[in-house]
Formats: sequence, structure tokens, C-alpha cells
Amino acid sequence: MLREVIYLSLIMQSQYPSTYQICDLENFTLADPLLIMDTVVMDALEFDFSPYPNIVKWYKNFQTAHPDLWILAQEALNDIREYNKNPLDMSAIKHPIHPTKSN
Repeated sequence: MLREVIYLSLIMQSQYPSTYQICDLENFTLADPLLIMDTVVMDALEFDFSPYPNIVKWYKNFQTAHPDLWILAQEALNDIREYNKNPLDMSAIKHPIHPTKSN
């Protein structure tokens, strides 16, 4: 189900006009940071964007047009990549609502 939602989201994003600018500060909306961070997370998880050329174009445009914002996004990208490679051991956590699985 989640995979289907992700693909539907990508299809919808890829259908924006090719002239759409991510983080156009004159027309900035709440959707812009969500689109950027969704793309950053998928990039960190090594998602193949090649079937979605508009998304690739937006992502590259964001990186070059807004280097100050890209620095923040790149920090998140690096952290997510690191966490994905070396997930934390949370088996000892005693959560009051969501118990962890015992070994």
C-alpha cells in the first residue's frame, strides 16, 4: 500500500509543468518544503528517479538555485543515509505504548 502511494505521488509530482520552480520565493507554498524533503528522503534511500525527469530537473534546480536551503537539505540527506546504513539498536527501549520485540 505504501509503495503504491509513493508511486502515485511521484506520478503526480512529475506531471507539474516543466516550468514549475521549486521554492520560487515569490510563489512559495507549504507544498514546496514537503516536496523537497520527500525527494531528499527518497534520494537518501537511493530511489531511482530516472523514470521521473521532471522531478530530477526540480531537484537539481533546487540544489543550484537555493544553495542556502540545499545545505540544510544535504545535512538531512547525509544523516538519513548514515542512519539507513547503521540503524540504531532500539531493542532495549521500554516504550509505554509501543513495546519492542524481544529476542
